[in-house]
Amino acid sequence: MNLAQKKVIRTLNSCLVGQEFNTYKWAKSINGLQSLHLEVFIETWWKKANGYKLCYISGPITGLEKDVYTANFNNAADIVSNFFEPIIPIFDAPLEWHEYMEIDLAILSLCEAIYMMKGWKDSKGAKVEHLKAKIKGMNIYYED
Repeated sequence: MNLAQKKVIRTLNSCLVGQEFNTYKWAKSINGLQSLHLEVFIETWWKKANGYKLCYISGPITGLEKDVYTANFNNAADIVSNFFEPIIPIFDAPLEWHEYMEIDLAILSLCEAIYMMKGWKDSKGAKVEHLKAKIKGMNIYYED
């Protein structure tokens, strides 16, 4: 994660109640100007600031065709949406795996629950997300 991305995340996470809208506009502007690839994080932060109960969707992505993993995540979101606002951490960006994971873990930290899709045990990223959720004491739901 680069310094600009860290600044946006740090600023949003330290925002005082009542400042959400101006901070949200600032973050969206900086993200667009600098191509920080923080769209999902910023939208997730906005939903949390506005009282949504958030559930992060976790599952395999690497090695699957985009249409396959997108359909898998959308199907999981349909299930989760009965109880939570689903957060799908999929975004297109020219990033390395570890950079995606840093952003994804920042998104996960805003959520109250995580939904582990089938195949998560075969995904290095999903296993990292599962461990963070366990450490954080989040509610964990399994598709398996």
